[in-house]
Amino acid sequence: MSRNPAISKNLRCVYLVPSLPHVLQKTASNDGYQALHSAYGQIAAHLAASGVQRLVYYSTGWIAVLGQMLQARAQLQGVHVDENWYEYGDLTFAMKVDVGFAKRTADVLQSAGMAVQTVDFEGFPLDTGTVVADHLLNQGRYQTAVIANHVYSDFAQTRKIAALVRKQIEADEVPTAVVGISGMSGSYFTDDIDLREDRFGGQEDDAWNRRLLDLLRAGKWAEAEQLIPAYARATKADMGMKVLAFITGLGLEARDQMPDGLWPGHDGNAPRQAQVLAYAPIYGTGAAVIEF
Repeated sequence: MSRNPAISKNLRCVYLVPSLPHVLQKTASNDGYQALHSAYGQIAAHLAASGVQRLVYYSTGWIAVLGQMLQARAQLQGVHVDENWYEYGDLTFAMKVDVGFAKRTADVLQSAGMAVQTVDFEGFPLDTGTVVADHLLNQGRYQTAVIANHVYSDFAQTRKIAALVRKQIEADEVPTAVVGISGMSGSYFTDDIDLREDRFGGQEDDAWNRRLLDLLRAGKWAEAEQLIPAYARATKADMGMKVLAFITGLGLEARDQMPDGLWPGHDGNAPRQAQVLAYAPIYGTGAAVIEF
């Protein structure tokens, strides 16, 4: 499969990955989980080939209430047990945080009028999505930055946050990949199910998910954004699918320089098209691994 070109010299690649621990099962009897796990492996290989030195995580599972938060402890390590999926056991993590990047980004966000806090204390409860993504993509190879989902930031504000993060990525000459961590449709099963027979919990969720994915594949960013309010209402989408506001915000400057808000593509003029590496249900919800 051909890869999308780097977005810029410093921003090498952008991804969306699911947040539930089921993707850790590389030999699961569920073909969908296995496909998602394999797609994570494709990303890990691409990161190594791209010369990336830092991963920036934005997870809808780290919900910040009192302003925008960024991790600023040099070494994050510990054991995480998911509050719902504790049968997956102890999820250990050890992450090297780019503290300088976190503090510079916090300063810029604060200068833009946002309430911002950096987090630096032992035993901070990282969310499952960040722990799972780092386990499958990093395991100590790269520096990290971990950015919270400020629950009161709407689409426009989230896009602004991402645009300022992009400026910091371009400013410090460290080859970087951004990883958005979120589910899609959010209709969870409330009873135990046989994981081998996992399916979508909402009657029309699969159709809605595929409609959104088709727009992303075609590079129709404006149409995708217009769809999201109806999509989120119909599917109980994870945090209203706000992760896409962060992802599109990373290309805000490039989008503003092109007609119809298009990102540069292979020929520098065509729309940048997403590549869906895997798509499957997880306990009724929608999950996708996407390269932008």
